[in-house]
Amino acid sequence: MRAFLAFDLEEALIDSATALTNGFRERVVVEGLRWCRRETLHVTARFFGDGVELSSVTGLAARLVGERSAPRVRITKLDAFPDARRAKVLVLSIEDDGTVADVAKEAERLAVERGFDEEKRTYRPHLTIARFREPADLRKLVTETNVDLAGNVDALTLYESKLGPNGPSYAALERVTFMR
Repeated sequence: MRAFLAFDLEEALIDSATALTNGFRERVVVEGLRWCRRETLHVTARFFGDGVELSSVTGLAARLVGERSAPRVRITKLDAFPDARRAKVLVLSIEDDGTVADVAKEAERLAVERGFDEEKRTYRPHLTIARFREPADLRKLVTETNVDLAGNVDALTLYESKLGPNGPSYAALERVTFMR
């Protein structure tokens, strides 16, 4: 199975991010561009990869959430990975009080403890909104776009990801809600 842990944002914040994204659709016209569907928007905490045994990831969400309060997050920046000059992914960067990064760091530690390879990239919480087949120069869009959205993280969810011709589809396997 292909699996990952993700922070689920509250519906109002997803609605705001979707409305913002819809405004980019007319401004970003690049061959090979694929916009992410609303139902796939999430903030990845830890990607486990393909060939995952369910038993190796069961219970992680509950252990990571524990008695934590729902983190308040802000989306204040449009960004691109690996960078805006040669973007392969267009994202909305996530900021908070450090809870999101702390949970992701602990998820990484537990994943390695359970036999998964260590993630080499620095964790940068974000909401992926588009992917590009070929690198695109998005410097102008990124520098000229002002973003200011805020909301809460609702839950941490273990998802199974199935790749298909119309993009991925996700099935929630285990969902743990943060305290309000």
